[in-house]
Amino acid sequence: MEAVVSTQSTWKQWYQRRVHGEYRPSTSDRFDTKELQFTIPSAEDTGCLKVDIKADAYPEDVSWELADNITAERVLQGDHEGAACYRTTPGTCYEFRIFDSYGDGLGLGAGSYSITWAGKEWHSRSNGDYGNSEMIYGICDPDTQVRVANYAETHPVLLVGHTWEQDDIEYFKETFGTEGVCYYTVYLDQEHDKIDLSDAFKERYSVSEFPFVVIGGQPRDRLQVQGLVRSNRLTDAVEAAGGAVGDQCSDVFNTLQCMIRDNPVVIIGRSWCGYTRRAIQHMIDNDICTHIIQMDALGDFQTPIYNYLKSTYSYYTTPYIFINGQHIMNSSGQGGYFGMVGNWSGTGGLWQSGEGPLTQMVTDAGGQIGGSCGQVTRSAQQDAEGTIGSGGPDASIWWDSYQCQG
Repeated sequence: MEAVVSTQSTWKQWYQRRVHGEYRPSTSDRFDTKELQFTIPSAEDTGCLKVDIKADAYPEDVSWELADNITAERVLQGDHEGAACYRTTPGTCYEFRIFDSYGDGLGLGAGSYSITWAGKEWHSRSNGDYGNSEMIYGICDPDTQVRVANYAETHPVLLVGHTWEQDDIEYFKETFGTEGVCYYTVYLDQEHDKIDLSDAFKERYSVSEFPFVVIGGQPRDRLQVQGLVRSNRLTDAVEAAGGAVGDQCSDVFNTLQCMIRDNPVVIIGRSWCGYTRRAIQHMIDNDICTHIIQMDALGDFQTPIYNYLKSTYSYYTTPYIFINGQHIMNSSGQGGYFGMVGNWSGTGGLWQSGEGPLTQMVTDAGGQIGGSCGQVTRSAQQDAEGTIGSGGPDASIWWDSYQCQG
């Protein structure tokens, strides 16, 4: 059986204003309650993720996208009709983004949306009054045991711990860096359902303390990894588990760090990502010379680059914006596009119509503003995306030919 959730209400008042020959509500409008109908998939259908949208009077303004939080790939996109059932990958987490081309959300709250998966629901934080866009991060498989199994199956070398366990975490990272080992990091305190997920890791691997690493399904603490290093068996164990070592692991990260270090302003994103597109357009419109990396144009490099950025900078969505080699965030802890322009009301950003600190940051980094920088950035975007064919963007030639400056 499918359940229907409904509440009844009417608008109290509308502020009327003429826009392109039509009336639309203003941000000062208020309403009592509204009618929302969300059809929740039956509990037995645990593999079905459903997107329900209750549109406002302008459904054509609405679009959305769903991305895999681990691979960084967009897996689904749509409009105001939502999605009846997307067949999920067990154990995966997703990121949902919804946009409104007019900028008033779902009628400033006249409508709303929800995502349901395996009996769990995620709702609009703004109740539909999200302006240009809104994001829900961490739409994860509610079964934490399945999530742990998916982590282990997806990543031959898995580092599991908490951000405050700095000494041991840094030991593992430095060791893997020295030995040229590719690995994936799970910071439990930054995951959703963190307590249940921690318990699931403990149960699966029969451990009582963090951090530890999993190599080929076998948990190993710091002392055990030190033993593998002393006996020169660490890389053998990683290769036996199907992991990557040596140049095939380190080259991609070295190239990435080169690009971040060599260029005063860098945007790293995904070509399909609405926030990435807006950040690039912001640089074009304001004539800021910007180097651009589109991860989804880099083939097999996409997932390791995304995971490297997440674990290194503790920031989990695109775009990443770097100035003078530093990942920038505003005073509210926002990064990416909103770190530059601020929240939905345009406050709190680093740009502030050119009067904020971003301009000085770019200048201090040796970056350029003005002149032909808009065209330079547009050209950089084209280079970063390469040839977009039926298989998606391809910029592998551009990436492979990049020469570090120092």
